[in-house]
Amino acid sequence: MDHVTLVDEDTPQHIIDMLTRLGVRVIDMSAVRFPAYFNNVTDSAAAASTPALLAGTTVGQAVALGRGFFSSLPNSWYKLWAFNLTEYDKILWHDADTLAIGDVVEHVLEKTPAFAARMHAKSRYLNSGVMVLKPDANVFQQLWRIWQEGDFPYTADRSYGVDDQIFLQHIFYAHRLTGPGTALHALHPCHNDKQSRCSDPDRRVVIYHKTPLWEAGRELALYQAAVAGNCANNAALQRWRYASHPELVAW
Repeated sequence: MDHVTLVDEDTPQHIIDMLTRLGVRVIDMSAVRFPAYFNNVTDSAAAASTPALLAGTTVGQAVALGRGFFSSLPNSWYKLWAFNLTEYDKILWHDADTLAIGDVVEHVLEKTPAFAARMHAKSRYLNSGVMVLKPDANVFQQLWRIWQEGDFPYTADRSYGVDDQIFLQHIFYAHRLTGPGTALHALHPCHNDKQSRCSDPDRRVVIYHKTPLWEAGRELALYQAAVAGNCANNAALQRWRYASHPELVAW
């Protein structure tokens, strides 16, 4: 079972070195070709003379009319490449701001069908921070074409912009993909506990999304051990308890 991470030219070398020491497979995404429209400068004069966009106008069409495209999280789009890791039959994707506190292979990866994510069908919400997916070259090529051509609905939110989550919400709810692992399945809230909504008495939290305050100390201890290169069989880490570290109360 491999642990894989995607990095780029902005990832500090000491972080890459640490991941390598821990046996993580590191994939460099620095050469990824972003779409020509990505984070382009708006032609304000052209945009001002453009009538209000109709519902369903695509990014490509809006940009051709002089509208700008903005994404405040450009590196979040790398996760599209998880669908292209075809050497793996199934993948559990988790964002960098998640913390696993249980056996994610046994409880999440092995027991969850692909494609799965936290979702609410009525609002067409889908959280891409934790996903179980099935890599497939043809599915990735479909995602790549839609992304490169801007063939998805235009969003004019200049404060935050468009991220991978908005993109994938459209892709999966609009059933834009054909192939294996493209049907929607709901991920259990305990497998992506973003707002302490794991209330199932028969389950425990496996993955926190956004580290809760009382777990911050353990995450710091794990990071320090990783930098020192002594995570494996580290008795101090295994015995770590928040209650024994009152200095972290102020965190």
